[in-house]
Amino acid sequence: MAIPLPRQRAARARALSQVPQAPGVYMFLDARGDILYIGKSTRLRDRVRSYFAGRPATRKLRRLRSELAGVDWQVTTSEIEALLLESRLIKRHQPRFNALLRVFSPRPYLRVDAADPFPRLEVTRAPTPDGARYFGPFGNAEALDTAARALSDALGLRTCAMPGHRLPGTSPCYRLDLGLCLAPCARREAAALYPRAVTRAIAAIRGRDRGALRALVSRMQRAAERLDFEQARLLRDGIAELQAGIGQEATLQTALAARAVLIACEADAPTHVRLLGIVGGRLHHYSEEEIALLADPAQRARQSAALAALCWAASPPQGVLLAEILDEVQIVAAWLRQRRQLAPPLALKARCQPAARCAQVERWLAGISAGGAAHLDERSRAA
Repeated sequence: MAIPLPRQRAARARALSQVPQAPGVYMFLDARGDILYIGKSTRLRDRVRSYFAGRPATRKLRRLRSELAGVDWQVTTSEIEALLLESRLIKRHQPRFNALLRVFSPRPYLRVDAADPFPRLEVTRAPTPDGARYFGPFGNAEALDTAARALSDALGLRTCAMPGHRLPGTSPCYRLDLGLCLAPCARREAAALYPRAVTRAIAAIRGRDRGALRALVSRMQRAAERLDFEQARLLRDGIAELQAGIGQEATLQTALAARAVLIACEADAPTHVRLLGIVGGRLHHYSEEEIALLADPAQRARQSAALAALCWAASPPQGVLLAEILDEVQIVAAWLRQRRQLAPPLALKARCQPAARCAQVERWLAGISAGGAAHLDERSRAA
C-alpha cells in the first residue's frame, strides 16, 4: 500500500500514522513511483518516522529526503522474514540508495571432501552438492584461511592440492620435516592415523574438540611472543571465526541435501521459543511458541505434525547452488549466530516413515519444553 509523503510536516505526520507498527520492509519512492531505498525494521512506523527527525546527519540522507515522495511497505510476521524479504527486493529492484546489498557477496565456507582418502581443509566461496561436508558461512576469509592452515598444522593434515588417491608414493614436502603433516604420501602408517586427525578437525570446527582449539590459541600466543603481530591477529580472528560459526552449518546442509532442519532459539520473551523450519536453504516455517504449551501432549502433537510435514518440500539440489539460495543461507546463519539455541538442530529426512518422523519431532519439542522450563526456574530463583 503506497502512500504519498507531503512536504508539510503536519500532513506528513498524519500520512506516516498509516504505516503499521509491525515487522516488515519499507520502500521509499520518488515522484515517478520508482524505488529509491529499501529497508527493514521490527517496528515499521518508528523506523520510517526516524528519517524525518531533526536535520539530516549525512549527505545521503539529505539527498534521499529531497527526492522521496512516497512510501510503501510489506508486513512480515518476524524479523528474520523481514531480513530475507529486504534482500530479495533489493536484488530485484536495485535501488540507487542501497549500494551495499544490490550484489550478492558470497561468504567463505570450510570444505572437507569425504570422498578423498586424505581430505584437507579447504576454504571456498562456492559450496556445491558434491557429497563433501561444508561448514559455515564465516565472515573473514583471510582469517579463516589462517585458522584452517594452523589447524591443519596442529593435527597433521595435508595442505597440498593433489587428489588423495594419487598421494601414496610421491615425494614428501617440507611439512614432513617440520612435523606439520602426517605425510600420507610417504608414510604407510599415515593411512591409519589420518582419519582420526580429520575427525578431530571437524570436531574442532563444530566446537567439540577443545584441545585442538587450544593448540590454535598456543600458536597465536607464540606468534605474539616473536613479535609477528600480523600472524597473531589473523589467528585471533580465525579462532573467533571458528567459534562464532559453531553449529551454523545446519542451514547450509539443507541446501546441499534433500532434507529439512528444525531449529529452536530463544525469543525476546523468556517464556517463548522461536521455531524455524529450513528447507533447501530457505526459511519455510517461523513461529513463536509458548514453552509451557509445548508441555501439553495434544498441543505438542499438533505442532509436531505441522513441522514433520516440512520434509516433503525438500528436493535434491541440481548443480551449483543459486546465489539467491546462498544469500538466504548467509542471512539466516548470521541471524542465528546472534541468538542462543535451545536445542541441537533436528534434521528431517524424507525417507523416514511419517509416524516415526512425527515421533522424532515430538521428542525434540518435549526436550525444548523441559529445558525451557528448567531455564525459567533458574531465572526465577536468581531473581
